[in-house]
Amino acid sequence: MKIRKEQEIREALKSLTATWATLDKLYQKEAGKTKSKLAQGELVSRGEIVANLREHIDGLKNEFVADYAGGGGGGRVGQPKVQTFSEFRADMAAKVNYIVSVINAALKE
Repeated sequence: MKIRKEQEIREALKSLTATWATLDKLYQKEAGKTKSKLAQGELVSRGEIVANLREHIDGLKNEFVADYAGGGGGGRVGQPKVQTFSEFRADMAAKVNYIVSVINAALKE
């Protein structure tokens, strides 16, 4: 059971990374235009959002590896160690849903 849950999380992280790559590609394409539809400030802001999303995704991956792939770590500094796999999965799902909502909102703009 635990292995199946871990695989589900790995697949979700892989999908999230692929979605981020699509968003980054769209951003890079827009940033490379000489006459972008976006104001320079908006373009910079979106670039920061894309970079922050990548940091969050990497943080989720690191948390998963530290807690469930033999690292035994306690997640990020200042964050309590999740006590059970169910709690970890719920926490991970909430973070993934938040990141996906931010990506979807950015793609709609």
